[in-house]
Amino acid sequence: MKKLHGWKGRHLSFGARLVLIKSVLSSKPVHLFSLLKAPKGTINRLEQIQRQFLWQGTGVDLKRPLVRWEVCKASRSNGGLGIIDLASFNSALLSKWAWSFSAERAGWWKSLISIKYPNSLSSWLPGHIHGGYSKSVWSNICRDFDKFWKFACLDPGGGSDVSFWHDYWCPGNTLASRFPRVAAAASHPAARISELYRCSGEIVEWSIPLNFSLRGGAERERNDLLNFLNSSAASRVTNGPGRLVWLPNPDSGFSVSSMYRALADDLFPGVANYPVVSIWKAIIPTKVCFFLWTLSHSKLRTIDKLKSWGLNLANRCDLCKCQEETADHLFVDCTFAREVWFGISRACPLVEPPSGDIVTVLHSWPSRVPDNVNSWFSFAALHSVCWHVWRERNQRIFNDCSSPARVVSRNACKAVIEWISAHSKVDRNICSQWLNERIQWI
Repeated sequence: MKKLHGWKGRHLSFGARLVLIKSVLSSKPVHLFSLLKAPKGTINRLEQIQRQFLWQGTGVDLKRPLVRWEVCKASRSNGGLGIIDLASFNSALLSKWAWSFSAERAGWWKSLISIKYPNSLSSWLPGHIHGGYSKSVWSNICRDFDKFWKFACLDPGGGSDVSFWHDYWCPGNTLASRFPRVAAAASHPAARISELYRCSGEIVEWSIPLNFSLRGGAERERNDLLNFLNSSAASRVTNGPGRLVWLPNPDSGFSVSSMYRALADDLFPGVANYPVVSIWKAIIPTKVCFFLWTLSHSKLRTIDKLKSWGLNLANRCDLCKCQEETADHLFVDCTFAREVWFGISRACPLVEPPSGDIVTVLHSWPSRVPDNVNSWFSFAALHSVCWHVWRERNQRIFNDCSSPARVVSRNACKAVIEWISAHSKVDRNICSQWLNERIQWI
């Protein structure tokens, strides 16, 4: 925290703090996380620092978080900020050892691990660790192997090198875990798949030898196993050696990023049908995108929101001085905001003044924009108008100074010119000339 004070976090915008969290606070523990399992207390403390820095900067005054931290950790497409969940990231980094152990059939380091922790039941998995080695680095890595195998599976091929009971050749779990009573009665616990089936043309017949007969629930479990093998597992048995398959991306194989996305999307589903296309744009400054993200979650500190938190305030819109201030009124229905929208629409005919509530506007905005270079203007105008209306509102409340709607429209249009001109994917000269000609119409 002492070094955070050097950043002067309380003087940074939310967008700047978000960039620092992603580039510094989330990346500093990567090296240690790739080898060591971080204690839960360490994870909680690191996330506490991130959370405090995002919402408070480095100030000591407690400030109410605008959005729950679980939502912030969801991906942008799910309505979050894409802040890394450190526990899932730690597991994703450690999972590369599970992939390497199973994928590298003849690695020297794997031979050393297999000698120290032998596994007589499977050549794809390390042996169980007991005694004094239970607190070793490798034992901590192995504790996350179950998470890895939720998203990985063995293609058994002919089954000559894949354990029937103890390898993950059926997605989700081993057969010994799915059918424990049948596995306990099996006469050959270490049997390979190829030893338990035979092919008659295109028909695969399974034979599961048991040490004793089964009754009741165990017999039903055996029937379920045979039904499962005949319906699902038979199609997985082919020819050739077994190989490891990464289910999220079978063609490219394992990557830490795909493992993290699989874990994080499961833990932080976020918001369904979130208008991510309207919020996060490369040409828009991060602080403005963050502002619109807050608005999309209806968490902007408008007067009605502050009153709902228990503050005793007179609710009146400082722009039109006619109605109560809500997010929908401030950015869509307010007469001042409408003048700003009409001003920007004269400069850019593609931008039409919106109607309805602001969240609906954000959802419907992409459908109103043609899919070509002109879409940059429309999305930039959406961000710029909302941003400058909010700034004008704050100027009137906190600094007791005001500007007419025409000036706010011009400033919003100038911001659009600056954002688009600074973006390398768009022809700067064409954009600047096009908008500079039309800014005179406001």
